[in-house]
Amino acid sequence: MNLIKQVELNEGIKEFGPVPPEIFLFQNNPFIAYFKTADKASFTLYIAPIDKNTLELGKPIQLSTFPQENVGVFKMGNILNSTLIFLTESPDHSKLMVMAKNDPASIETFILDKDMTLLKKSR
Repeated sequence: MNLIKQVELNEGIKEFGPVPPEIFLFQNNPFIAYFKTADKASFTLYIAPIDKNTLELGKPIQLSTFPQENVGVFKMGNILNSTLIFLTESPDHSKLMVMAKNDPASIETFILDKDMTLLKKSR
């Protein structure tokens, strides 16, 4: 494989994190699911389309804000190294299910249609 072109996602602005983002395809289009620190006590989950040619982010969709307890360094390391976002398409590829761990004992789910409209949210 030869490198054809190199560009920085979102013009190199580092707004994804501290939890690692997930890049995925939905209906053969690239998207990114990422957490962004909302304030000192919470993270907000967003999904945004990625332009295939320019790698520019489209308008992000805010799914939910998750409170985060005041955790120590070791527990925060476990959070940062674990998968917090799970994604799957429906068999007919018309819907996307996003599952996010909002604490160790529960998962919040979101169903989005092909236009990234939120159809259902449950906890």
